[in-house]
Amino acid sequence: MVLCDEAVVVGPPAASFTAQFEAGRLLAAEHDVHLVDWVACDDEQFRFARMRPSGPTPEPGWWDVPLAS
Repeated sequence: MVLCDEAVVVGPPAASFTAQFEAGRLLAAEHDVHLVDWVACDDEQFRFARMRPSGPTPEPGWWDVPLAS
C-alpha cells in the first residue's frame, strides 16, 4: 500500500487519481512488488483506490494479489 499526503476532495475521485494508482502498480511490478492500494490522505479525509474504510470494494476480483508459489 502507498499512503500519499495529498489533498482529498469530497465527491468521486478525479481520473488522475486512478491513473496514478495504475501507474504505481506498473512501476511496482517492475520491481516484483504488488501494489494493493493507493491511499490519499490529508488532515481530515482519506481516499482509497481499492479499499473502503469499511472493507473491500464490492467488485468481485478486486483482490488480485498473486498467490505465493
